[in-house]
Amino acid sequence: MDDKCLACGGLGYFEGGQAADDFIHGRSSQAKCLAEETEVLTEVGWQPISRLEIGDILRIISPTGLLTTTQLNWKSKKKTARIWEIQTQKIDTPIRCSFGHPFLTVNGWRNAWMLNSGTKFWQVDDSFQYCTNEVVSVTCTKHRASVLNIRAEDGGTFIIRAAITHQAARTLSSGLLRFFNKSPLNGSTQATQSMPGISTV
Repeated sequence: MDDKCLACGGLGYFEGGQAADDFIHGRSSQAKCLAEETEVLTEVGWQPISRLEIGDILRIISPTGLLTTTQLNWKSKKKTARIWEIQTQKIDTPIRCSFGHPFLTVNGWRNAWMLNSGTKFWQVDDSFQYCTNEVVSVTCTKHRASVLNIRAEDGGTFIIRAAITHQAARTLSSGLLRFFNKSPLNGSTQATQSMPGISTV
């Protein structure tokens, strides 16, 4: 276990043995949440996750790697969690999340606590192209804040400002895995031909 996990007590978030056991056996939802100000890509542009409602249309990534749309069909209640901050090269504002939230790296899904400086992960940029972003630092803070999570109607992979993420990812579908394996590590791949109605403001 590395220093950043020890700094937050064992698994980096939990304060008690039962809570840690809950996470290990998949019973905890707080472990996989984003800070309420996290911006998610929707059909009308970037929206804070806290403002999203059931039925809103999200831009998600299909199993074949295309950017498509689907409905938001689940949103967790706000909870309080210790915040991890992930600073990246391409986005000034750090990702803020609980320690177990999954992100799509070039080597597959990794939880926040598994990321390190230099880790490369996939992102959709403001030109709506796939590109890679790189972790500069990962900090387990002493701050606790409101966090929550969402799920797309078909369990799709959704997009935040600096990364590609999921409600509770374990594995990539075979089609999506093939898509990202074929994509150039340091280049960009067009996510879709046209994105009408999308605002990058």
